[in-house]
Amino acid sequence: MNNEDIIKAAGRIMARSGAVGLTVDALHQEPELAENELLKEINNENEIFELMLRHLERELKYRVNAISAQSEPPEKEISHLFNNLYDLFKQNPWYPHLIFDPEVSARCTKAGEIIFRVKRVAKNYLVGLVKQPQQKNIHAPPGGSRQVSRRHRKRLPDERWQANGTGKME
Repeated sequence: MNNEDIIKAAGRIMARSGAVGLTVDALHQEPELAENELLKEINNENEIFELMLRHLERELKYRVNAISAQSEPPEKEISHLFNNLYDLFKQNPWYPHLIFDPEVSARCTKAGEIIFRVKRVAKNYLVGLVKQPQQKNIHAPPGGSRQVSRRHRKRLPDERWQANGTGKME
């Protein structure tokens, strides 16, 4: 048994009951953790949340580094990142609770600091990707940024096409 088992059990509790439901006692109730020696070292909820948040941080850094190592064009890297994040959150449905539930910050002294680092990793990576075309002196396509692809359009009730947010007919 390892920390992964504790994190997955804690995650299941959070997915069921939110951050409020995650306690040391609740973790001890999980059948697969009955013989876990590591669990005996966890004394309070602060330590559980910190363990989970650090796992999220490592997971995000690993995925960002793996995508960035592929050296794809920025638009492909962004696509890979968001697909990868979708899979990450699908596999770990408790991650949004960790990031957005105010109860986590109230019960974990390092939550704000770790969440800030997680957001910074994502932001720095995305800002780097957005700046890449500018650094390579790549210019906008003919017609400028006003061109809207078919997949970014929506149908109006009378079946006319309209670009999202512009209010102009095309």
